[in-house]
Amino acid sequence: MPAHFLLCARGLLLAAGLLCMAVTAGHAACIEAKSVSSPDQLYGQLVMIGFTGSAASHAGVKEALSQVEKGYTGGLVFFGRNITSAKQVRSLTRLFSKHAGGIAPFLAIDEEGGKVERLTPRNGFSKQPTAKWIASRGPKKARQIYSRMAGEIASAGFNFNLGPVVDLDLRSNNPIIGKLRRSYSRDPEVVAEYAQVFIEAHRQKKIATALKHFPGHGSSRRDSHLSV
Repeated sequence: MPAHFLLCARGLLLAAGLLCMAVTAGHAACIEAKSVSSPDQLYGQLVMIGFTGSAASHAGVKEALSQVEKGYTGGLVFFGRNITSAKQVRSLTRLFSKHAGGIAPFLAIDEEGGKVERLTPRNGFSKQPTAKWIASRGPKKARQIYSRMAGEIASAGFNFNLGPVVDLDLRSNNPIIGKLRRSYSRDPEVVAEYAQVFIEAHRQKKIATALKHFPGHGSSRRDSHLSV
């Protein structure tokens, strides 16, 4: 995904004096329209931004905080560059939550497990297995793993996880899905079953989720992050 700007997984609806934003977890937050006082704020709620830095004193964090305070962004996505320890990232997510204006931002992270995880043993969190490994162990084990994962994400102060992957494992030499074991299966019913477990575990911790990728990374021959 792009390093700086992502389309936020929000739908936008102005009706009956309410601005309602819904995400794929089924969780919806409705904000009084008076909280959005300018077009910049209205459009900004459709955008999620990345940022540089990992502490309140860093220039990138200050700039991101300014955008949040003004209501000019719908959320922030944290990358590895923003996380050094469990204590540090909790401090940073609290900072953004505390200084949000009338619109609480999404605080998002890419935490699938396997090769795609930002909360790692190196910065004080548990190692998470790949989707392929989880699907080989059964739904009960999946629920245990994803419940623990969602708990760690929530404790770090995040309210949005950019997962699960619902691509089908249709090409074993696919460089970004198949080779990294990010898909549960080539069978869509199996993928749906484990994606549901992932989503439900996160809902229990009040964490939104986003199904990805569309139209489907699993059948591609190349990594579309790098080529078209």
